[in-house]
Amino acid sequence: MSSISYISALDGVLQPAGFTRNGRNWIRIRDGFEDCVNLQVSSRAGTTANISYKDLATDAIWNEAVPPDAPGLYYHATVRIGQLMDRTDHWWRRDPNGPRELSQAIVTYGLPFLDSCRPLANQAASFGRGETKWFNARLRIGLAITLYRMGEHDEACAALANPPKHLLPSWLEQVEAVRLRLGCGG
Repeated sequence: MSSISYISALDGVLQPAGFTRNGRNWIRIRDGFEDCVNLQVSSRAGTTANISYKDLATDAIWNEAVPPDAPGLYYHATVRIGQLMDRTDHWWRRDPNGPRELSQAIVTYGLPFLDSCRPLANQAASFGRGETKWFNARLRIGLAITLYRMGEHDEACAALANPPKHLLPSWLEQVEAVRLRLGCGG
């Protein structure tokens, strides 16, 4: 039996699920989301996959608030397949079963992960809802917009309050632009 390539193996499971391949990225637009499976290849580590999604409604609000050339968050969440499998960073290297194992892992763990991210409450949790400390501006802005979409206006504004002093000026500008877009006062 001949071995198949990673690209062929992923094509075999992702195309029937509605994904279209562009290089090493498989993209699907469905239910108001852009989903992406990225095949990452390293000459040292081997091959793995990154699973990402973008809520298009959240993205539209972000894009209304900030200039198009500002640094942003192309995908709202990205996780390596190994994190979904067993919370380790899984790479396949010189493994003849690697393409089949990786494609099966994507079906078993990656596609259900993408489905689990659809509810706004789950997105808010992934952005750090309930955390008082800012981890980074991207997560905070994503959290605020998601809370706003959930009808939690006061909590959305509170999420953007008191940014850390060390935040880069370009991110401070984005925080303020999103605060204005969401209607947060002073």
